[in-house]
Amino acid sequence: MKKLLFVFLFIPLLGFSQNLKFLEKITAPIGYKIACGQISKSGNEYYLPAINDSGECKFFVYKIKNNGNYKLDKTIIIYDENKEGVFPRQISITNDYHSFVFAWSKKKKDTLNDLYICYWDDYYKHFSKKKFLGGINEYKNNESYPWISPEGLRIYYVLKTKIFFSFKSSKDRYFKYPEPLKINLKNIKVKSFWLTNDELNIYIISSKNIIYKSTRNNKNKAFSKPEIFLNSNPASINISSFCLNNKGNIALIYSCDKSKENGMISIYEIIED
Repeated sequence: MKKLLFVFLFIPLLGFSQNLKFLEKITAPIGYKIACGQISKSGNEYYLPAINDSGECKFFVYKIKNNGNYKLDKTIIIYDENKEGVFPRQISITNDYHSFVFAWSKKKKDTLNDLYICYWDDYYKHFSKKKFLGGINEYKNNESYPWISPEGLRIYYVLKTKIFFSFKSSKDRYFKYPEPLKINLKNIKVKSFWLTNDELNIYIISSKNIIYKSTRNNKNKAFSKPEIFLNSNPASINISSFCLNNKGNIALIYSCDKSKENGMISIYEIIED
């Protein structure tokens, strides 16, 4: 049986249902404010969105080792052709690194996110300008926390504390009108979530900072009733994202204080009993 060991460096004991042990933390690079990141499909890179005071948006890409050590590997600039000074939110990238989806707020507010996608340009050897996902985004709604499947044919995201998904039949098609994910979320208000590469395991972060896990046998079936995976009772912290490496021994959680400032990524080890 596996047991999660977590320690948050900047707060006292939080009442987690598991013992807690801290490994490493990733904080904002100097001059940048960070948002929720996400691990790559390979499980050895972490993509961290950030913005500086001048409105320059980047994704900082960190190499993550199986012992929890990390180092900054590269940065990806997100071009803002309209100079809107917007803030990139959680990123999710395909297995071939040729497309990534993310949430983007034109007003720098969490309640005004839309989903965008960028594609790799083989000729110019860089990512294209961001493209608005018109088939998914709805006027004045808040689409957020996207996750794209390894081959890039399905996008899952949060809308109104529920999880929705959209798909397309091939890479040259458009994403279809989204539909609710088949999962019983009774009494669970979803803040964010993360899927394993096979899309058969989902980890859900609730508005009460409880992480649930649910499973299914194949992508066409409904998920099982979510069960508590990590329970907490923090008094001064928001947990916004959770993900695991492919080996399953390293977990990364993005958290911030109640003011939604001072965000950081904490890296933890999963200990076998």
